[in-house]
Amino acid sequence: MGALLWSYLGWRRFPRELSGFELRRFFALEASDRRELRVRYPRRLRLGAAIQLGFVRMTGTTLDALGYVPKSLMEYVAHQLMRPAPERATLRALYRNERTRFAHQAWACAHADLRWPEHTDVAAVAETLTAAAAVTLDRQRLARQAREALFARDCLIPAGRDIDGSVRRADRVRPVPSPPDERQRARRQQLVGVDRVTRNRAGAGRGKRSRAHKQRNPITGSEVESWTGVRDEIGHV
Repeated sequence: MGALLWSYLGWRRFPRELSGFELRRFFALEASDRRELRVRYPRRLRLGAAIQLGFVRMTGTTLDALGYVPKSLMEYVAHQLMRPAPERATLRALYRNERTRFAHQAWACAHADLRWPEHTDVAAVAETLTAAAAVTLDRQRLARQAREALFARDCLIPAGRDIDGSVRRADRVRPVPSPPDERQRARRQQLVGVDRVTRNRAGAGRGKRSRAHKQRNPITGSEVESWTGVRDEIGHV
């Protein structure tokens, strides 16, 4: 479930479609949300602020793209605010100026209890990435782990280039396995020698058993593979 809920972390725009579960999980407004919106904003500005709040909860970052908003999302949030959804499903239709959008983003981050990473957060995530880099070379996986670690610490997700920089630094300091010491090398060679001797002895034993298995027919003088073969040849004569 965690992987499903965190699948949009770091996104800066809406996906083409959102499932009903995703709408309810991220964009359902609680009573405290609706009360805060009524107190803080006039009716015409509440829809934009509510969408910004849900987007922050879904992605851990702010909605920067002014274009497409899923129509189902617009209608779902507008219905909760008891107002009609705008005909144009874009963010531009909700804002007359940039300052209002920035104010909504700042409020949404604060209301969702998310903050920008501090030095201790960056250090903790760097330690997590360094440990993860010891077991994987997949940078996309490391970037996903960085976003999840930040979000788990109630931090906003920085831009992709900042995440990529953290991954590159962790990759450079990946611990290199130390070479084996002399005792380990001698022990490995000893085990290889014992294994070789064991295989040689096993091969020699199989050769002896093969030779002992062959018997000579006392009547015809020919070799047969087993005493069963001797009995068969005697019966034949």
